[in-house]
Amino acid sequence: MSPVTHMVKDEQQLLHQIVQGSERAFCSLMAVYERPLILFIERHVDNTLMAEEIVQDIFLKIWLTREALASVKNFRSWLFVIARNHALSCLRSQIRLRNRHSAWLDYAGMQPDESNADAANSNIIDLIEQAIAALPDQQRRAFELARRKGLTYRAAADEMGLSPETIKKYLQHATSSVAEFVKARSAGIPDITIALILLNIFFHRP
Repeated sequence: MSPVTHMVKDEQQLLHQIVQGSERAFCSLMAVYERPLILFIERHVDNTLMAEEIVQDIFLKIWLTREALASVKNFRSWLFVIARNHALSCLRSQIRLRNRHSAWLDYAGMQPDESNADAANSNIIDLIEQAIAALPDQQRRAFELARRKGLTYRAAADEMGLSPETIKKYLQHATSSVAEFVKARSAGIPDITIALILLNIFFHRP
């Protein structure tokens, strides 16, 4: 049996074990593909941190829908197609968001660096800090580890003794809570300005 054939058979066994719920097999698969996938996505998005986040999201979705792996014939090809599509989708979302922000600035007759925009941004950031301080302990700790310290979901999960899926859920709840807190206390500030600042804080690690 050739080395390539043996490797494919080993991978098929891993996939079968993952379908059955084996976390060890899933970690083994991640160890093989995580770094190559980050490098591949980075060529599309030109941002290492974004590439790492995309890869984490991809593997989390694979784990949550692992039963679907039973029908995958060529995992590597399937994985890299998903990665490319996810990366392009993220880029399109960023472009749409930037375009909406630019359109709002044009409509309002403002430039991004004007003093009133800076004052609004400062006010929103203060509100965000208040909102984060008011989060439940676990959500706040997940935020501190994953966003301010820049840990990956898995590293934050290890630190807190939780699963990466739980860390992601905490961050999703935290994002929703903070957004509601800020919007309720920032009358007169356009939603797009709030959204951009929240996007920068919650979805781009330092």
